[in-house]
This record gives sequence, C-alpha cells and structure tokens, in this order.
Amino acid sequence: LLGLDTFSHTSSSYYVANHVLATAVACGLALIVSWAFMTVFDMTSDTLLFCMAMDIRQHGSAVNADHRLKELFNQARQTAARAQRAKEQKQQKLQATNARGAAKNSKR
Repeated sequence: LLGLDTFSHTSSSYYVANHVLATAVACGLALIVSWAFMTVFDMTSDTLLFCMAMDIRQHGSAVNADHRLKELFNQARQTAARAQRAKEQKQQKLQATNARGAAKNSKR
C-alpha cells in the first residue's frame, strides 16, 4: 500500500517520507484500539458469567438469562461432562491394565 504513487511520489499531497514510522504508528494505534476492545469484551463476558452463576445459585436454574446464553452454557456443561466421563474411562482402563500386569508379574 505504501508503494503506491499516492504515498511514494514526492509531489503527492499524501506523500509519506518515512514508511517505517507510518507503519509503526498505525500498528500502535491498532494495538491501543484492540486492547481497549478486548478489555471491554473480557469484562462483559465475566459479568455475564457471574450474573448467570448468581441466577443459578439463587433460583436453581438460569431464570433471567437469555435463551442463547442458556444454550451455550448447557452445551459447555455437556461437553465438560463428556470430557469427565472420558477421563474416568481412561483411568479405569489404565487401572485394569496395571492390575493385569501386576497379576502376571506375581505368577512368575
């Protein structure tokens, strides 16, 4: 973009003498804007989760939450439950394998 005649020709009113400085300033501004956005996004998501947790604690379920947030929360809960079951099954298989190995070693 900086190689265009609009920015690189000295007679242009949009001439950029130092391309590196212009790029660094643009990156700095992008960093500041994105940092501010992500800070607000982080605070908002934490607040939503906190409010949902308080709703569940007070009412036993998310009474006041939006249906899309409820669906997302339920999907996350189901995924966590599946991961926990898979972890438990893996541990049971490992224990069974270790028990069989110990039984074989004790017969020798």
